[in-house]
Amino acid sequence: MSEDKTITRRWNLVRILHARRMGVTVRELMQELQVTDKTVRRDLDFLREQGFPIEERTEDFGRKYWKLRSDWGQKLLQFDFQEAAALYLGRQLLESMAGTPFWSAANSAWRKIRSTLGDSVSKYLDRFPSVFHCTPAGHRDYAGKADLLDTLTTAIEDYRAVHITYQSGQSTEPATRDVYPLRIIRKDTGALYLVAFAPRDDGIKTYKIDRMDGVEISSFVFQIHRNFDVDAFLAGSLGIYDGDDDLAVVIRFHPAAARHARESRWHRTEVFESQRDGSLVLRLRLSSTVEIRSRVLAYGAAATVLEPESLRAEIVDELRRMLHSYSAPPVVSAPDALARPTEPNAAPTGRPQTSRNAARGPDPTANPPLGNDR
Repeated sequence: MSEDKTITRRWNLVRILHARRMGVTVRELMQELQVTDKTVRRDLDFLREQGFPIEERTEDFGRKYWKLRSDWGQKLLQFDFQEAAALYLGRQLLESMAGTPFWSAANSAWRKIRSTLGDSVSKYLDRFPSVFHCTPAGHRDYAGKADLLDTLTTAIEDYRAVHITYQSGQSTEPATRDVYPLRIIRKDTGALYLVAFAPRDDGIKTYKIDRMDGVEISSFVFQIHRNFDVDAFLAGSLGIYDGDDDLAVVIRFHPAAARHARESRWHRTEVFESQRDGSLVLRLRLSSTVEIRSRVLAYGAAATVLEPESLRAEIVDELRRMLHSYSAPPVVSAPDALARPTEPNAAPTGRPQTSRNAARGPDPTANPPLGNDR
């Protein structure tokens, strides 16, 4: 823990030096960092040894100022030090894109930044994960889908139709279909989805990248949906599933869960209403109940849907099925009867979701309740 504090303190020192273009005295650094003269000088010596271009300037009466060389860390893109360092440190936030062309491009940029900063400074910055750590939740490795994603990206840019080999959650075998790719979306779970127009169904659907076995670009250039607005498409969604309804959803959270619910980001239409008893009422307007159903069930008895009645009925029905599942004694299969692991492109539940006139299924990446995979 003491090492973490030292790293943070030295980082703050570098930030101060960078911000004070005319320089700063040791006494001023002592006051801002709340440390001793000895600590400031030791940190300055350490950072200079690591390769930080810290300059010392002596003014009248022997007054000394310290500053970071203003042109350091700036090359073709004119990043200053803080911008370059922030981008370098932020690489762990993109680990969920591992294996994609975006990841490769990001790694190339980080290598350039590392070259600019220098090996010593980069090694110093590499120690920051001990202070800022990203949990692996939501990280996916799409290394096996890199070529597929590259093909889809090209098709989207050129408005070219593609033939995709896709196995939906309820299918036993993959099938080939023609679609017009519009966007690739990353959900908060880390999963990537293709949003595409399906001519056969005359609707826009979402296809989970994990379930694609192959993609081929056709010579056909489509003209429709060139101005596709993904924000408008997902305006009534909690994540990836669009619907045709306009639902006023009202949820009451028990006092014990009120703070957690308020801290969460639900939807752009969210309105919180604190109640006298300490509970919390959340109001939303959504186009589908698929994702909100799973989120409400995750709170257990601490959340109750007040409106609409259709969502209340869905949750009651799900709870009945859950109660039935738990009413029977648990059965554990013998080791030789265990099922083989599911193949990567054959997810256990869910299927492509249609935005217009199509049945909705649960989101397999959001731990949906059982029994809803239609």
